[in-house]
This record gives sequence, structure tokens and C-alpha cells, in this order.
Amino acid sequence: MLLSDVAVLRTGAVLSRLQLSENSDACFQYDVLNLRNIDEIGRIRRSDCIRVCLKEQVQPDTITKPDDILVRLSYPYTVIYIDSNYDYGSGLLVPSHFGIVRTKGDVLPKYLYAILDSSVARKDFALNASGSTILGTISIKNIGMIQVPLASVERQQLVGCYHNYAKKEIRLLEDLTKEKARLLSLTNKKLIGQAKG
Repeated sequence: MLLSDVAVLRTGAVLSRLQLSENSDACFQYDVLNLRNIDEIGRIRRSDCIRVCLKEQVQPDTITKPDDILVRLSYPYTVIYIDSNYDYGSGLLVPSHFGIVRTKGDVLPKYLYAILDSSVARKDFALNASGSTILGTISIKNIGMIQVPLASVERQQLVGCYHNYAKKEIRLLEDLTKEKARLLSLTNKKLIGQAKG
């Protein structure tokens, strides 16, 4: 079956159409997701979100909530899962650079996340992108055409849990690599400083 059969799909809010408020006392404040605060493995850096002050409230379906799946509509088509176990991704205003996927029916969100975050889905996104082959964009309609294999709830849980644990391991390894590089740099500075003295 198609993703559009098992999920509600929409794009984020078009921020240029929303009126900014200059009076911070009489406005609706939102932290906005942006392309710079998401890394390649789909982790949101909440501290890098931009805060905007709008004259009116945005539609609630453009605000992230637990179990949402976001797909960046431009290359590299990063897929983000708003995990209910962590608070870092909930309550963000989603701009039109992203598609929002919300499950309906019996399909589990982590299962859909595993499917959308797969190399098969990314290849499909690249094949259906409009514009240049390197920086092409996809539409929410393209996302809706992804094939979702039928699976029992138990199988969906297994696939979702495996994918989730694998992503956590990748993130831990990336953090470890960054920390190791930082320690190496500090050690080199100290050793070079001692050699000069």
C-alpha cells in the first residue's frame, strides 16, 4: 500500500505568509525548525531554533508533536522522528521546507520512520525530485507514493525498535568521534606547548 493510505501528509507553514509582530507583549511566540539545526542523522538541535513573534496563531497541525515524522523536502532528504521519550522536538513550528507525516490506523510511527529513513526511500526521493539532480526538491505527493509493506503489529514493532536502536548507536558513535577529536586537539596543543618550553 502507499504511504498516503496509512498517514496524513502535509507541508509545513509558509513563513513568508505569516505576519511578524513587533510588539512582543501581544504576539504568539514559536520556536521554528530550520535547515541549519538538523544534522545528517536527523537530530534536532533545539538551541539553534529561531524564535519568531507572530500576530496570529498558526494552525496546530504545523506544530510538531510526539510521533511526528518530518521529511526535509530538499537534498539530502533528512528524516526526523519526534520521539515521545524526548522533549527536544515537540512544539516546534514546521516551515514549508519540510513535509509532516502523521500515522493513521494500525501503522506504527516508528515503522513508518524506518521505511522513510531507508536507502530505498531516499533513492525514490532522488529519482522523483524536481530541479537539479544534486539539489532537487520533492513534494508531499512524492512522499505519499512511497510503498509501505504490510506487516503485523509485532513485525512493525520489531522493525521500528531495531531502527531506533541503530540510530541511537550511530548518534553515540558520532558524539564519541567528536569528543575524541576534541581531546586529541587539546592533547596536541599541550604536547606542542611542552615541546616548545
